[in-house]
Amino acid sequence: MPETRAAERTGLVELTISCSYNPLTRPRPRLMVLAMMALALIMALAVCLPGILQAAEREASGAVTKVRDGDTIIVGNTPVRFNGVAAPELAEPYGQQSRRAMSGLVAGKQIRCERTGHRSYDRWVGTCHLPDGTNLSAAIIWMGLARYYPRYSGGRYQEFETARSKRLAFPGYCRN
Repeated sequence: MPETRAAERTGLVELTISCSYNPLTRPRPRLMVLAMMALALIMALAVCLPGILQAAEREASGAVTKVRDGDTIIVGNTPVRFNGVAAPELAEPYGQQSRRAMSGLVAGKQIRCERTGHRSYDRWVGTCHLPDGTNLSAAIIWMGLARYYPRYSGGRYQEFETARSKRLAFPGYCRN
């Protein structure tokens, strides 16, 4: 019986030794904390990165390379049609004036556009601003060279309409 106890004691001692301090296998608290922080960062990126990329995809910034008409510009290689604005087509009365006025507004300036995610033909729909924060949609309406289109603007630009802009006809595609 004493031998059994000695074996048990030996087993306990061995067990204690196998679970005790071993510098090669001992978990290191600092490394574990760093590993958990890295895992948390990876998980946060996995959750947030798609939204960040989508936000970046919805923004177009840069110089205006072309003004198509009073409500469509090309920023870099991205055509953007102003959301909720109806400017006359180039062949319509005030169409050329509208385009010239927009060209004057954006000439030599860096523009920032937030796209809605919708497209109209080959153009992204969005809202564009000058570096000083001026909303180009509000500006062209205030100049009397475009109408606000209530169906898409939600009335956002109504306050900028002038007597002159109210005299402009809505294009056929803008009929409510």
